[in-house]
Amino acid sequence: MVCFEFVHKNKKTYQSPIIDKRGNCEHTKRVKITPTEEEWISKKTGAKYPLSWKVKIPSKKIELKISPVVKKQEMLFSAINYWEGPFKVKGRIGKKKVKGDGFMELVGYPMMKSRMKRFEESVKKYVNKKIKEHRK
Repeated sequence: MVCFEFVHKNKKTYQSPIIDKRGNCEHTKRVKITPTEEEWISKKTGAKYPLSWKVKIPSKKIELKISPVVKKQEMLFSAINYWEGPFKVKGRIGKKKVKGDGFMELVGYPMMKSRMKRFEESVKKYVNKKIKEHRK
């Protein structure tokens, strides 16, 4: 199962292809992906990432809770920041309890610190480290 939430011009679109044990694939747009209260705020960028989610697919009687394995998983590539990493899954499919593993990528969460502020913090950290090393 893969779940997507796309946001374009403030309009959200959901989709989930589901592959069963026999390899049959079914696509549904009737997916509800809701963040819970668990979030992580990056010290480096100030971006706030919702890390725990509830996923519901009523037509398949799927109700899952997704939680990260490691919170500090922010990636930075120039002006692009995103969070990605492994997660644990718990929930129900019909009346059956299920659990498993997965991978999540979160893109589009704005940086709250400018590039210059991040650069200043990095330089300050480096200089302080070098001063401490020199004093030893």
